Amino acid sequence: MKTLFCAAATALLFVAPAAAFDNATCKSFLTGTWNSEGEADMGDHKMMVKTHSVYKTDGTFTATQSMEMPGQAPMSQSISGAWDAKPGPTAGTCEASVTANEFGTRSVVLTVVDENTVKDPNGRESKRQAE
Repeated sequence: MKTLFCAAATALLFVAPAAAFDNATCKSFLTGTWNSEGEADMGDHKMMVKTHSVYKTDGTFTATQSMEMPGQAPMSQSISGAWDAKPGPTAGTCEASVTANEFGTRSVVLTVVDENTVKDPNGRESKRQAE
């Protein structure tokens, strides 16, 4: 499950340089509802992972993840905890972190693609859900 959480944390949090993005606003930029989906390697198998995450202004988050492996019944899990974000190491990036009691803290540098899209270091995109 820790491997799934790492994939989720990476998918939940975002990364690619937007033209006029000011990374001093990372926390407010990332606040909101985000969705992502993509494959994750699980040893010799590939798994489709879909994540729906809500990052609140009070620093809390909730996420629901669904995972599907060929030939197996779909699984889902809910994750909640605290989150934060600060400017990343370069323009157009944010360093985001999530802390969930059952998994500890995970951080990722995300690249802002545009006002509604971020990309993690593996190229997985997260899209902002319209409110």
